[in-house]
Amino acid sequence: MPVFPVDEVIPSLVRHFETNDLILSAPPGAGKSTRVPMALMEHFPNKRFLLLQPRRVVVRHLANFLASLLNEKVGQTIGYRMRGETQVSSNTRLTLVTDGVLTRMLQQDPELTGIDGVLFDEFHERNVHADMGLALAIESQQGLRDDLRLLIMSATLDVGAIQTLLPEAKVFSSQGKMFDVTEHYLGDCNTQELAKRVASAIQQAIKKHHNGDVLVFLPSVKHIRQCQRLLHLSHCDVHPLFGGLSLDEQSCALAPAQQGRRKIVLATNIAETSLTIDGITVVIDSGRENQARFDHGSAMTTLDIRMISQASATQRMGRAGRTASGDCYRLWSQSAHGRLAKHAKPQIKEVDLTSHLLDVCAWGADFDTLPLLDKPDSAQVERAQKQLESIGALSVSGQITQWGKKLANVSLHPGVANMLLTVASETPQQLPNAVIGAVLYESIGSLQWEGFDTTVAKQLSQPSIGWKNALGRVQRSLKQAPALSMTHLDKHQIAAYIGQAFMQRVAFRVKDDEWKMASGPRAIIDTMPSYVNWCVVLHGQAYKEGKIKVFAAIETSLDALKTLMPQHFISTQSLFLDKAKQLKAQSELRFFDIVYERAPLESNQNINWSSAWLTMIKQGQHGLPSCRLPLNQDALQWLERVKLLVHISGESDREWEHEVLLEKADQWLTPALDNCRSIKQLESLPWQSLLQSLLPWDQSQQLASLCPSSLEVASGRTIPIVYSFLTDSAGKKTWRAQVSVKMQECYGMTSPVFVARGACRVTFALLSPANRPLQTTDDLAAFWQGSYLDIAKEMRGRYPKHFWPDNPANSPATTVTKAKMKGVS
Repeated sequence: MPVFPVDEVIPSLVRHFETNDLILSAPPGAGKSTRVPMALMEHFPNKRFLLLQPRRVVVRHLANFLASLLNEKVGQTIGYRMRGETQVSSNTRLTLVTDGVLTRMLQQDPELTGIDGVLFDEFHERNVHADMGLALAIESQQGLRDDLRLLIMSATLDVGAIQTLLPEAKVFSSQGKMFDVTEHYLGDCNTQELAKRVASAIQQAIKKHHNGDVLVFLPSVKHIRQCQRLLHLSHCDVHPLFGGLSLDEQSCALAPAQQGRRKIVLATNIAETSLTIDGITVVIDSGRENQARFDHGSAMTTLDIRMISQASATQRMGRAGRTASGDCYRLWSQSAHGRLAKHAKPQIKEVDLTSHLLDVCAWGADFDTLPLLDKPDSAQVERAQKQLESIGALSVSGQITQWGKKLANVSLHPGVANMLLTVASETPQQLPNAVIGAVLYESIGSLQWEGFDTTVAKQLSQPSIGWKNALGRVQRSLKQAPALSMTHLDKHQIAAYIGQAFMQRVAFRVKDDEWKMASGPRAIIDTMPSYVNWCVVLHGQAYKEGKIKVFAAIETSLDALKTLMPQHFISTQSLFLDKAKQLKAQSELRFFDIVYERAPLESNQNINWSSAWLTMIKQGQHGLPSCRLPLNQDALQWLERVKLLVHISGESDREWEHEVLLEKADQWLTPALDNCRSIKQLESLPWQSLLQSLLPWDQSQQLASLCPSSLEVASGRTIPIVYSFLTDSAGKKTWRAQVSVKMQECYGMTSPVFVARGACRVTFALLSPANRPLQTTDDLAAFWQGSYLDIAKEMRGRYPKHFWPDNPANSPATTVTKAKMKGVS
C-alpha cells in the first residue's frame, strides 16, 4: 500500500486511542479515511469499529476499496450499514455507516454492545445526523461506556469547537501532501448561465491542458445533464457522478480513464471529500451547491442553490493537486471569494427537526442538555414539538408517549409512520394506498415525476433504486408487504393519506394555476386538470413573492380529505368590507388557512361578531397587523409596564404577549367586540381599561409605584415615561425607560433615576427649545460637566432668549425664556 502523509501520526494516534478520544485534522488526500481505520484494526485485532460517512455513495465505494485491500468481499472483515441496505457478518470488524444509522443503533442499544470505537469522518460538513450521533455517543460514553473511544476526523476542522465537547481528547494534525494548484477566477455568473459557462470553461481547459482528467463541480443533477448535452469532445469520455446513480455507473466515473482518452467527471458535491478519483489535474468549480432547507410554511424540504463556503472551495481545489500540480478554475471573482462564508452553516439550523426531536425525547434528553456544537433555534424546536403533539407522539408537557416510542422505532418521518401504523391498525384494507403514499413521500426526490399514473405505473413495473429503498423501509416498518397493483389503487385516497401525514401540504385552487396551501403560502401548480380543486403537494421549490413552485402533486377530493381528517374541517365566521365600506359578516368553511366556501350572513341571523373579529385580528385582515391587538399608544405603554413588572418578579411575561391575550379573549375582550361594527369602533375601544381587568389588584398597586407611567422633572412638569426592550440572540431582554424633555427643565438634576426596583435606569432624551434632539444620557451629572458645555455654546447662538447657564447642575430649571425668569438676564 502506498505511503500517505497521515502515516506519520498513525503510530502515536493508535497508541493514544487505547485510553483517549482523538481529534484528527488532515487535508484532502492525507489518507485519513483509508489508513486510519485499517491501522486501528491492525493495532487492535480483537476490537470492532464503526466508521461514519455522510454520503451513501462514499460508504459503498470506500467499503469496497478497503475490503479489496484485504483481498475480501464486502461483508466479511469490512461491511456497511445504510438505511435499507446492509452487508455485514459475524466476522465484520469495521462497519461503515451513514450518519443516521448510528443514531438508530444507539436508540436500540445505548451501550453500543460489541463496538469499541466510533470514527466520525468528514465531520466538518456538519451533517445534522453526525452532530446528533456524536452527541448521543458522548452521552453513552459518559453514562454507560467509559471504555468507548471516539475519533473525529476532518479536513477543515474547527478543533477548538470540538474540544468544548471532548475536552480531554488528544489532537493530531497531518499536514498532508498536496501539490501546487494554480487558482483561476473566471468572474461572476448567474445560475441561469451556469451550465453554458461551465461547458465553455471545460472546453478551454481541455485545449490549454493537454494531460490529466477534469473534475467539474455542479450544484444539481439538472445542471449536470444540461452541461453533458453541451459537451462535444471526441477524445474525452464524460461521466456524471451523483448519489442517484447505480453502483456500476458511479464506478465508471471513479475508474481511471481508458488509455489514450481523457475523462471529464461532472459531479455534485459528493466528489468533494472521501471519494478518490485518480488522474484529476484540473478542477472546474461552479461555486454552487444544492443546500437542503426546510420551509416551515409548506412543510417541505426544498433545495436552494447557494454559494459554497471558503472551506468547501478549498476542499474542491485540493482535488486537482493530489498526484501532481494542477489548476482550479472558479466561476466567481476573487472579490466574491472573500465574501464567501468561511464555513457552511450547520445543518441542524436548517432542517425539519420533527424526527430528531422524537429521537432526543426517546433518548430521554432535550436539545438544551445534549452536547451539541450548535443548538437549534427555539422556534424550530417549538414547531417540531407541536407536530409531534398533534400525532400523539409527545404529551402537552413535552414527554414522549408510548405511541411516540413506537414511532421512534420506525425508520420513517414520524408523520408518515403515524399514518401507516394507524391505517394498519384501523383500516388495513386501505394499506396499499397508504403504502404508495408513504413510498412517494420518501422517494420523491429521486423520481422523475411524470404525473401520478405514469410515475407509479413505471415504478411498480421497473422500480428505481430510490423507490426500492423507500419501499423496503415502509415494508419493514409494517413487518408485512401488501400486494401493490395499479388496478387496486385510489389516487384520491393516496393523496389524502399524504395530506394526513403532512396537513400543511394540502392545497386548494384559488384561480387558474394559483393555489392556497393549508399552511398559508400560495402555490403555483400548472400541471393539474382544470376540474381538480384539491391536491396534495409532494415536491416544490421556493418561488418569487413567497410562493411555492410545485413540481409534483397528486389530485384528491374534498370527500377523501374529510373522511380522514373530519376534525380539521370547521365552520367559522369572519368580517369583510362590502362595496359601500360597511362591515358585514360571512360564514366560512375552512381547512386550516384554506377557505373553500363562503356565504354572507343576513343581519337577522345570529352572528357571532366577537368570533369574527378575533379571526380578522389573528389573520391580519383589512390592514390590521397579523396576531396583534390594535392597541393605542396608552394601552401599548401600559402593556410594556406590566411586562417589566412581571420580569422583575422573576416570572415569564409570555402571558402578556399579543398571541396569548388573543387566545384568552373570552376573559376580557369578547363582550366589547360583540358591540363593534366598524374598524373605527374597534380601534376606539378602551383598550387599557379592558387589559387592566386581567391584572390582579396587588399587581395594579405595584405597577403604579414600581413602573410609573410618568416622571416629575425639576421644572415641576410631569413627563411620560416610554418603556421598551431589546431582545438579544439568546432571547434575553434588556429594558429601557426613557423620557423626552427639554434640557432647561432638567437643570439641577444630578442623581440617577431608577424604576422597577433599580432594574432599569431612566434615560433622558434632552431636547432643544424647538423640541429637536440634543443629547441622550442616563447620567445627568456627568453630562452637565462634559458635553453640555459644547452644546450650550451652540445653543446660546441659536436660542439666545433661552437660559443656558455655565453651571446647570446648580441652576434653576425652567420652562420659560430668560425674560420671564426672575433674576436671570
